[in-house]
Order: sequence, then structure tokens, then C-alpha cells
Amino acid sequence: MAAKQLMAKIGNAWQYVKKHWDIPPQGKFLSFKEAVAYCVGGMGAVGGRVIPTFVTLSAGIYTAAALNISVDDIFWVGLVTSIITILRAPLISYIIDNTNTKYGKFRPYIIWMPIPIVISFFLLGWVPAAIDNYVAMVIVYALIYNVLQFFVGVHSLAFTSLSQVISPSPQERTQLMSVGAFVYSLGPSIVNAVFPLLANFLFTQTVDGIKIMGINALDTYRWIVPLLAAVCYAFALIAAFGTKERMMISKVYVQRVKFLDGVRKTVQNKYFWINNLHRLWENLKVVGASFFIWVCTYMLQNEFAQSIVVTVMGTASVPGMLLAPMLIKRIGVRKLVVISNILLVVFTLPICFFPNPWLILVAGYMVTLAFGVQIVTNSLMMAQTYDYQQFKTGDRMEGFLSQFGEILIQVTTIAVAYIGPAISKAYGYFDDATVLYRPEVIEPIIQLNCVVAAGSAVLAVLSMLLWDLTDKKHAQIMDVLGVRALKEDGVIEEGEANVLETKILAGDEEAIRLAKEMIRRNEELRAEGKIKEADAGTN
Repeated sequence: MAAKQLMAKIGNAWQYVKKHWDIPPQGKFLSFKEAVAYCVGGMGAVGGRVIPTFVTLSAGIYTAAALNISVDDIFWVGLVTSIITILRAPLISYIIDNTNTKYGKFRPYIIWMPIPIVISFFLLGWVPAAIDNYVAMVIVYALIYNVLQFFVGVHSLAFTSLSQVISPSPQERTQLMSVGAFVYSLGPSIVNAVFPLLANFLFTQTVDGIKIMGINALDTYRWIVPLLAAVCYAFALIAAFGTKERMMISKVYVQRVKFLDGVRKTVQNKYFWINNLHRLWENLKVVGASFFIWVCTYMLQNEFAQSIVVTVMGTASVPGMLLAPMLIKRIGVRKLVVISNILLVVFTLPICFFPNPWLILVAGYMVTLAFGVQIVTNSLMMAQTYDYQQFKTGDRMEGFLSQFGEILIQVTTIAVAYIGPAISKAYGYFDDATVLYRPEVIEPIIQLNCVVAAGSAVLAVLSMLLWDLTDKKHAQIMDVLGVRALKEDGVIEEGEANVLETKILAGDEEAIRLAKEMIRRNEELRAEGKIKEADAGTN
């Protein structure tokens, strides 16, 4: 009987999916076809974001080890990169927030950016290694790397923003972010597993009795990295061509934001400051989960361990991503993120006292598990910040808000950039990665970095206590934006719209129900082509 009931439920679910494959369910904006396109394309887009980490100069691994770049030069290149990131951010923000095309505001960049990205990866693998002069080699590497980061930054911003405008429904967006984060997390998991597997299988060698892993070989960056990038960004095209942008705007709205106006409005958004104050600690607080490559390479010394560990690590964030919508609904975004950050502290502290390789791997898994919900909440909080901006000023400013947030992150990165190199140098690691095979060198480096991580997670907890944009308040904002769009489209009179807006903000349930029904009907008419598509981006 139970088996029959289960099969019946599966059959009903399958029929439901078939029925709404092209047509959204009642009360929804997304068909299953569009949701699948976003998720599958996201595997490529998010998987592609991982690949630049393989060519980022990091102490003891990847290109830094392949080119024998010193710890000091890693620091200086990182510092210059942070400064360039700060300088490029206003340009990216201005370009994004003044984009109006038939593909919308964000999708054009998902379509065209892969070409210069893949070319940059090829140049990075071949050109610096061909230069004999060390200083010139480092300079050329830094230049090509920063050009690559510009293109990757635009592509990444475009895909991230797509999830925040794909539906005007906050609940539908949260559900898509949750399921999408789970599905497209397979992209990074596959890349992180395939990269070391191919690199170590094809290019591992022994020099003077010391095994040099393939992940530290030049040929890896000449062939494997560009090929992985091409595959990932080709997959991302599915999301670009299979989705729409549905901003809660009038069909006659044309995106135009003057640079100085964009700056002024950005700094006046209080949630911009709170959100980015929390993000300042994001990279530092998960350091406890970042040493698994060192553990596999220098402590376990097994060429296949990294692929296995990466695959296992890839499962750690899944529960948090899937449970995030339910947890957000039950306890709210702020409490969920606070609890997540507290758990980061709890799971990082053991490494500070016991740098055993297996403990580091287990604790790193638990850190990733605790951080999983923040993969969803980070995107959700950014989307709410964008919506609040439109509510206050009438502007969609994803470019300015995200890129000026990036400036704050990079300023902080510059301020703390010396910490990692200082710790490494204090225990004898300067440029020769072979010293990391010695426990008296690698263990204290990991321990001290984890102390910094635990402190950063505590600061992240304190910053989240300022966030007061509740789900209820955000839902009211979305309803108000929908009413304003109807007013600008001439669907309802200005007086009626003003009264409706006041009642919505006062929590009037009947006004909220009426607004949602009018907004939904207007979207249905757009979908049927009876009125001009607002998401087309045409004038």
C-alpha cells in the first residue's frame, strides 16, 4: 500500500511538472522549464567562478608554486589587485546600471563575457612562463590576471543579479535560490574534483626525490584550466537564453543612472552598509575550511586525496542550502545568519589547539556545513537591499550597490592582507613550498590562521544584529513596488495607488491581497503578450 501511494505521488508530481513545464503554476511567475534553465546554466556560471581561484596567487599551491613566486610578491600582487578592484568597481557599476537591451540588463553579459574570459585564461597559462626575467614575469602575470578578473567580475555580477530579478515574488526567489544553489553547487564540486584529478594524473612528477603534484605544474594552467573554463561558461549560456528578467517596474521604464547620483543614493541606503559590514568578514571566517588542499598535498601527500576530499566537502553545504527557505520562514534571516556564524566559531576553534590533519578535514567539513545557509541568505539579503533601494528612490541599482560593496570588501582586504603572509613568514615559509612538508612549519601556520577566522566570525555575528529588514517588511515593499508599476503603466489611477500603498505599509491584509492579485494579473497579461514585456529592456 505504501509503495502504491509513493508511486501515485511520484506520478502526480510528474504530471504537475509536465503541465507547468512551459506555463507557470497559478500564482507563480516561473515555469519549470525556466527554473531548470537557471539551475543547469548556473552549474556552469558558478563552476566558472571557481576556476580563477586556481590562478590566484596563493601561498604554497597552484600557480604561485608553479612559478616559484615568493610570499612577499604574493602579498604585493594581492595588494595591487585589491586597488585595481576598487578602481574598476565604479566602471562596472555604471555599465551595468545603464544597460538596456533586448536581452535585458544582465543576460547580455552572461552571453558575451565568456569569450574574453577564456582568452585571458590561455594568455595567463602561456605568456608569464615564457618570460625569463622574474620581475617582468610577475608584473605581466598580475596584469593579465586583473584583466581576467574584470571580465569574470562582470559575468559573476550578471548571473548573481539574474536570480534577484527572475521573479517579483520574494518567496519564489528564495525557493529558486535555495534549489538553484543546491543544483549549481554541483558545478564547483565537479570542477574542484576534476581539476586536481586531471592535473595530478597527467602532470605529477618527481624532482630531486621530491614529488611535485600536478596542481603545481605549469602545463596544468596551459591546458586544463582554459578547457574547464570553456566548458563551464558554455553551460552558463543555458541560463542566459532560457530565462527572463522580471523587475517590478513600469513597462515604459528605461534604466538610466547618472554616476554621481548613483554614488549618493548608494551611500544613503542603510542596508547597503549593514549587509557589507557583515560581508567584510566572509573570507576570513571560513578559513578553517580552506586548508584541505594543504592537508592533502603536504600532510597526507596523496595525489588523489584532494579529489576525494573536495568531492566530500562539496556535500557539506547541501543541507544548509536546501533547508534555508524553511529556516528563514521559521526564524527569519537575521537569527539564521547569527546562529550560522556562531557555529563557525565552534567548529573552527578545535583546529586552533589540535592541528591534526584528520581533525582539520572534519572541522573544515563542519565549517562548510554551518556556512551552507549563508549561500542562500547572502543572495537574499542582496536582493532585499536592491528592492529597498528601488522602494526609496525608484532606481534599480544592482551595479552601484554591488560594486561599491566590493570596494568596501577590497579596502578591508588591503587592511588585513599582511596577516596571512606575516604568519607564514613567522614560521619559515617564504617562497619554497617544500618547507610545508615539515609539521613544525605547516601546523602553527594553520593554527594561527584559524584563530583569525574564529575572531572574524564573532565580528560577523555582531554586525548582523543591526539587520532589521524582516520578511514581512520586505514583502510589503515588493507589493508597493508592484502598485507603483501599475500606476506608471496606467492600470490604476494615482489616487487609488497612493491609498493602496499606504494601506499595504500599514499591514492591511485586504489591501495586500488586492495588490497581489492585480500584480499577478498584470504579469499574466505580459506573459500572454497582450502588453509590452518590461523585461525586454527596450525603450
